Amino acid sequence: MEVTRSERIAWIQLRQTPQLGPVRLLRLIRVFGSAESVLGQPAGQLEQAGVPGQVARAVAQRATEAARQEAEQEYARAEQNGIRILLYVEPDYPVNLKSIYAPPPYLYIRGELKSEDRLGVAIVGSRRAGREGIQMAEQLAAALARRGLTIVSGFARGVDSAAHRGALEAGGRTLAVLGNGLSRCYPPENRPLFEKLPEHGALLSELPYEAPPERKNFPSRNRIIAGLCLGVVVVEAPERSGALITARAAMDQNREVFAVPGRVADGRCSGCHQLIKDGAALVENEWDVLQALTGEIERLSEEIGMAALSAPPKTGPAETPLRTQALPRQAPSPAKSARPAFSDEEETLWDVLDTQPVHIDLLCRRSGMEISRVSRVLLGLQLKQLVRQEAGMQFCKTL
Repeated sequence: MEVTRSERIAWIQLRQTPQLGPVRLLRLIRVFGSAESVLGQPAGQLEQAGVPGQVARAVAQRATEAARQEAEQEYARAEQNGIRILLYVEPDYPVNLKSIYAPPPYLYIRGELKSEDRLGVAIVGSRRAGREGIQMAEQLAAALARRGLTIVSGFARGVDSAAHRGALEAGGRTLAVLGNGLSRCYPPENRPLFEKLPEHGALLSELPYEAPPERKNFPSRNRIIAGLCLGVVVVEAPERSGALITARAAMDQNREVFAVPGRVADGRCSGCHQLIKDGAALVENEWDVLQALTGEIERLSEEIGMAALSAPPKTGPAETPLRTQALPRQAPSPAKSARPAFSDEEETLWDVLDTQPVHIDLLCRRSGMEISRVSRVLLGLQLKQLVRQEAGMQFCKTL
């Protein structure tokens, strides 16, 4: 749908109303058809739509010229600085985010959202992560990004920044959800990342353009991180880490939750260990994540179409396996000596595979397929027990 400038400003005007949260705001717009129509209603009509009297009166009082000018100024600041304000009702608003409780009525965006961002995985963790945690976050993000998944995180120090860096270094996409307005780079040492990231993803916030990074903003920010994704991976988080808030939001939103284990005596990992005790999937490498999400990845890939993945991540150098543990070798059952029917892509890849290990980069060159597509097809063949992974991103037939 085409949204007028006047209607966008009306959304901002409504959002600036004290006591009017996202759930009630969206409900009122559904009832009355537009933000401008909501602002034209008397308090009594708003009450009849199910809004408490105090909130209804606050909304009615926002329908003033002064409030309109305040909203216009906010819109102009964003527009002049290349920031898009994406409304909930627009077709490119993130589909994953629409399914959560209290989705943001609109998002400030610097960069671009794409349909393949629905295949998102969040990687979050401690701001004070140790060397091993930083390395794990970077490598895991890079490995998943090379397979066509979008890496989502919160742009904080430590694990979050490492996840964004890993995705970018692998040539992949990444989304950063900030706990402040997009006029500010916080933390300030992330300035290079702040400038580079929108070229390969987007910076997002639900907060006003000039909002400062206040402590109260971050728990609410975390629900957006979880909402954008199919699953959340927690790397190195102590018991009181904000990353655990993201994990709980993911559980509430029926997303998959993963945790990377660490040394038992290391308090920086105690939150991850508790998540595993509570049922989170243990992660040692990217395949632990991919296997758990295979069904969703396949379903969403069909929905968005392979054309949506026509600009895949660039092939990088052979990566060091993550705490390497290849998938278990499983001998094919005698009853499966005849392989099942293949899709065209599976047939193409099968023809260039060998019984001796072949590196994934060579498979890409032989098949003429992008690495993100090769990775997805390989995963499907592994789950059919027709292919196994060796160390160093090498694959071979099991038949």
